[in-house]
Amino acid sequence: MVDQSPTHVTHPDTITRIAERTRDLSAGHPRLVLLVDGGSGAGKTSLATELVAHLRATSPDTQLVSLDSCYPGWQGLAEGAAMVPDMLRAVNPGHPTWDWAAHRPDGWVDLDPVADIVIEGCGALTPENRALATAGLWMELDPITRRERALDRDGEGYRPWWDLWAAQELVHWQRHHPWRLADMQLNVAPHVTPAVPYLRW
Repeated sequence: MVDQSPTHVTHPDTITRIAERTRDLSAGHPRLVLLVDGGSGAGKTSLATELVAHLRATSPDTQLVSLDSCYPGWQGLAEGAAMVPDMLRAVNPGHPTWDWAAHRPDGWVDLDPVADIVIEGCGALTPENRALATAGLWMELDPITRRERALDRDGEGYRPWWDLWAAQELVHWQRHHPWRLADMQLNVAPHVTPAVPYLRW
């Protein structure tokens, strides 16, 4: 998780459809709040980055938060997920950051309490977090491909930690069933068959 740069590009039509659906779900709310969840390597950072760029065409102040910058180390998935309410509170919202190279806290980031926001990361969708958001997106990808993508992205530094992180993801999935909390589900497999919709809600 040292390298948090996007690794692949989502089809523009998919980004447009997600943006339109998210705006529809957010109608009548003070602002758009989208939570993007999925296993490590599913493409959350790439999609969220592309989606926020799209949303900024009409809402220039749209914010993007990656939980990768917040988790307090390799055992911190649940703690990072629990930070989401502080990112969405009405007064002084924000989140701590983590220095993955030095293995220590690395400051605080303030957020705008009224601007639209997209929060992506493993653990983003919990019942408590979803209750504070206007929309949720679950990204589905098989574990073999996810592992390959994650290790290609983060290099050998991630390999010793993969099993530990995957175990925490499993706990999150068994406890919260995040795909059930999502308003949209995106199957990001490289070759999706007609029987498995690419994007559904």
